[in-house]
Amino acid sequence: MPKQSFRQRELSKLRKLLKQILIWREERDNLALTIKLEDELDEMLLQYFYYISSRRYLADRRLLKRAASRLEHYLLFTPADCFKIQFRLSRPYFYAVVGLVKNTSVFRNLAVCVELHLLVTLKFFGTCGNGATPNKLADFFSIGTGTVTLYVQRTVDALVSLRENVIAWPTDTKRRELSSRIKQRWKFPNCVGFVDGTLLPLEFKPRLFGEDYFSRKMYYAVNCLVVCDDKGRILYLNAGWVGSAHDNRIWENSKLYVNRDRNFNNQEYLLGDSAYTPSAVMVPAFKRPPNEVMPSLQEWFNSHLAQARIKAEHTIGMLKGRFQWLKRIRTLISKKEDMKRLIRSVDALAVIHNLVIGDDPPIVEEESSDEEELHIDVTQSDERRQQIMQFLLGDIDD
Repeated sequence: MPKQSFRQRELSKLRKLLKQILIWREERDNLALTIKLEDELDEMLLQYFYYISSRRYLADRRLLKRAASRLEHYLLFTPADCFKIQFRLSRPYFYAVVGLVKNTSVFRNLAVCVELHLLVTLKFFGTCGNGATPNKLADFFSIGTGTVTLYVQRTVDALVSLRENVIAWPTDTKRRELSSRIKQRWKFPNCVGFVDGTLLPLEFKPRLFGEDYFSRKMYYAVNCLVVCDDKGRILYLNAGWVGSAHDNRIWENSKLYVNRDRNFNNQEYLLGDSAYTPSAVMVPAFKRPPNEVMPSLQEWFNSHLAQARIKAEHTIGMLKGRFQWLKRIRTLISKKEDMKRLIRSVDALAVIHNLVIGDDPPIVEEESSDEEELHIDVTQSDERRQQIMQFLLGDIDD
């Protein structure tokens, strides 16, 4: 229930009192009584009521004094290790991102401090839960509460404008280079990346189709699909699905899969966990048969695949480790614009992740993302996986 202000409480009391006075006056008039003192008091109460009603505040507004801007302190005098703890990036990478963001159309014609914009944004997304409310950040940076929200939105817009160049599916040449590195390290031929899904927990149940966001982990969440390379760079990101959506459903509805003839050549594929359906462009782990022992050959293949595929989990862990906001998103989804704003924020964080890929953050361990089994016929779609398994066996024999 909304809390009433002191002014609202005073007006409510005066209304009740004046209403009672009118009743008394009617009774007094009926008795033909006239009391001058009471009339004067009634008049004073009425004037006081009009006085309060005509003013927005009962007392003069206090000017909240803040310390001088702390920008210089954080940029110049904070020790390097403390700077990285507070703002999730080391100084060299911070200034590299500033240089890129400064040249976007969002900031190009604005006489504003881009460094402060980025510091506020990094502090906001680098904090989990209610530790990064606008009021707390306003005090932390000695700026206005509304300024915090403005700075974050403006920086997100600038980062999203870089998305097309920073998060991009590799060209034919780059995919050949990528598959060569993966084969050299993990023996999988023609593999061009690793895929995994992750849940982004929501603090509040969405008002728009809220039940659809209830995930298998028993909390409300947004589902997100991530494809990365051998270095942890995000090649493809698809965020915004409801928490109840299966990872395989997200994958098969993604532009990467729908346009697979354009995105993959005849031999290329991704490695995924057992939640995904095997296909010409997807080689997942084998599912354990219900109430049966997994064949030793399939178990060996799964173990070998896991050594490579875990790179996707590490990438997601790095993203969540740097940006703690992703572990507990305090956005109430009540309309489409709220979801769009959330997706743009996730995209912006993925852009920063790719830009600072060498500035290793702590890794948040991801829970196993294997989902419930999909009952499908894999006899036609399992050919690529069988080919890869035979290749690996032949490579061992050699």
